[in-house]
Amino acid sequence: MSNQRGFTLAELLVASAFFMTVSGMGVALLGSALPSVRTDGEVNRLIGLLQVARETAITRQRDVEVRVDPDTNSVLIVRHEEGVEVPVRQLIFEYNVSFLQFDGMGDTPETYGDASAVDFGGAVSMTFAPDGSFLAEDNVPLNGTFYLGVAGRPETARAVTLTGATARARLYAWAADGAGWTAR
Repeated sequence: MSNQRGFTLAELLVASAFFMTVSGMGVALLGSALPSVRTDGEVNRLIGLLQVARETAITRQRDVEVRVDPDTNSVLIVRHEEGVEVPVRQLIFEYNVSFLQFDGMGDTPETYGDASAVDFGGAVSMTFAPDGSFLAEDNVPLNGTFYLGVAGRPETARAVTLTGATARARLYAWAADGAGWTAR
């Protein structure tokens, strides 16, 4: 018998086949999870934009308006400086993420509304005030919800609620078992 060390060709082929099978299963699983991961990324961009708007209002001691356009799936932040509108930042959702409500999912636990994909009680204007609060056009604290997702993919359903007095944003995801909205 020989004292050589190493693997036989048959052992290498079996190990390679096993590795390729496991890799193929991983790629298939990643493909189905990708829309949810991308939606989470876009929702985090929205929350970040809202935080920038609030911090700008506090730092500059100026009103900062939030303009939402569900038709173009975009959010524009505008600072008001002595009668002049200064665009601060704009967010346009990518990866087919849009303001969207899925049928039968209902309202979040905070019950700020689910009448539309962007529900802030019919407010015409939404503004972060210099004290950091989120207000309607009549300077009353404004609570509401942004619903987002990818059309035809209910597993991507997300909701961001915004509490007017504190401007606190909370993220919710629809539970995979359909049990309701869960905080993230």
